[in-house]
Amino acid sequence: MLSYKIILDNNSTCFSSEVDYVSRYIERCYLVKRTNSDKADVIISYGKSMKCDSNIHLTPELMEFALSVNNNGISLVDKKPVIHALKKCMAKNNEKYTTSSTGVVCFKEDLIALSFILLSRIEERSSLELDQHERYSINNDIVFCAGLYGLPIVDMLIDEFIDIAFDGRVARRLSYSIKITHDIDRLRSYHSIWKSTRSVLGDIVKRMNPTLALQRLRNELNLLEPWSSQKKLIDIYSKLGFRATFFVMGPSLYNMDSTYFLRMPKLLKSYIKLLLKNGHEIGLHPGYESFYNKSIYSEQKQSVEELLEIKLTSARQHVLRFNIEQTPLIASKCGIKSDFTLAYPELLGFRNGTTRGMNAFDFFNRKPIDLLMYSTSIVDFTLHGGKYNTLSLEEASNMANRMIYFCKKYDGKLVTLYHTGYMINRHFQFYRKILESI
Repeated sequence: MLSYKIILDNNSTCFSSEVDYVSRYIERCYLVKRTNSDKADVIISYGKSMKCDSNIHLTPELMEFALSVNNNGISLVDKKPVIHALKKCMAKNNEKYTTSSTGVVCFKEDLIALSFILLSRIEERSSLELDQHERYSINNDIVFCAGLYGLPIVDMLIDEFIDIAFDGRVARRLSYSIKITHDIDRLRSYHSIWKSTRSVLGDIVKRMNPTLALQRLRNELNLLEPWSSQKKLIDIYSKLGFRATFFVMGPSLYNMDSTYFLRMPKLLKSYIKLLLKNGHEIGLHPGYESFYNKSIYSEQKQSVEELLEIKLTSARQHVLRFNIEQTPLIASKCGIKSDFTLAYPELLGFRNGTTRGMNAFDFFNRKPIDLLMYSTSIVDFTLHGGKYNTLSLEEASNMANRMIYFCKKYDGKLVTLYHTGYMINRHFQFYRKILESI
């Protein structure tokens, strides 16, 4: 296995924790090992001055201008230089490096800082730029603002960097994999049969819209659920050889959460028992208020584990509510190892810049968290329904296939999300095509 050494100058040593984090990503993805030996195959100089014995040199301009370290840990203080650097890195025909007279490859952009910023999601720390659900908005996202959202930026940049630094001699450690997931927002097709019935009557009497009433009747009062959509999924996965993960909600009476855990525990146990029997996995779907509340998160996880007699190690937050400072710490402390919340409802893409997943980062203590964060790159409500987009079948297919292409190209983990029930029943033929493309 090839080795590399990183030499930090006096000005960049204060960012050694962030450099270590990027090194962790490199060693997670490629068959290389970091060492302190001067006999390393590649020596990387990271500082204002170039070390005489280095093969590669990067200047930490972005670290110094965009990031700040104080008693509160590390924070992003200016997005503008990050956006500018990102645009330059991804510009066509842009010369990314020069070679000195002594043969040292000098990269023009601070790839280490750029990778840290995107992988850690530090831009979301203490942000007040939130939507109605207190979610970080895509309109403020650095990659989106650079006009590049939908690309696995870190994979692309570091792949090229590793290839240049090691003369194409390094293989990837990871291989392409698939994570098919379903959020069980409703067990039956309704949250409350009485509320749905009143809504149907209201469509007819008050709103005088029989078409809406019929549509709601089909969607919310489908007496064949949950078995109808479950059978479709079990059959197609059995045929194609897939194993899926179903995220289950715990006990909650909050109006944004489903109450099936409290009101339908026997049905839930029977439903999950059949999924487990067919080789599928169960994860946690923490409720609306859990993303900043460890007590709620822990209670819901423990309750699901006790009812279903299983251990939960993966999760996705309900309504994609996620606080980059609090939620990963809460999830990790509660025994969750993988989280699949990172996504924007408006566009498909890779919210933390990678198809491969990466550890969350504790910005206060400046160290990795024992929780892998994966971007969910194909999301049903982004493609269907018209709430966020109005796409033709061809447009939706092209968008989904682009995500599949990148995950295959960079040996990443393709994560899909389709809700059980109505969403699967209505869009099953399209979903089947996605599975075949995968």
